[in-house]
Amino acid sequence: MTPTQQESDKKQKLETGVHQSTDLARDRNREATDRTLMAWIRTSLSLIGFGFGASKAIEYLEKVHPDLGIDLIRTVSLFGGAFIGLGSLGLLAALIQHRVILRRIQSPVYVYQAPWPIAEIMAGLLLLVGLIALVDFFL
Repeated sequence: MTPTQQESDKKQKLETGVHQSTDLARDRNREATDRTLMAWIRTSLSLIGFGFGASKAIEYLEKVHPDLGIDLIRTVSLFGGAFIGLGSLGLLAALIQHRVILRRIQSPVYVYQAPWPIAEIMAGLLLLVGLIALVDFFL
């Protein structure tokens, strides 16, 4: 093998390795994006389930004890509805973010952009719901 052929072989192996490495990185990023979406699905289902359960528990208490105060029923119903809404909103935001990231990964030129801070937004909204429920409970 001549030195030119050896150099050509080296260059081809290097280029193949770079493409393979890039493809593997794309696969890892896609799998990480899918895992993040699955985590948001679990979180959203928990929020929706908790909100639904709280609302159904109040409906049951209202049927069993009709003499309960209307304020308690209203407070827990709003609280349950807020959890259902937050779970649905979180899932919608996660789905949109998942699609945006997948499009970026699949593009020929990947440019990193920080994703939306969905977790921080959800934490702030949960804090707001908790504060409203606390204020409503004591008023």
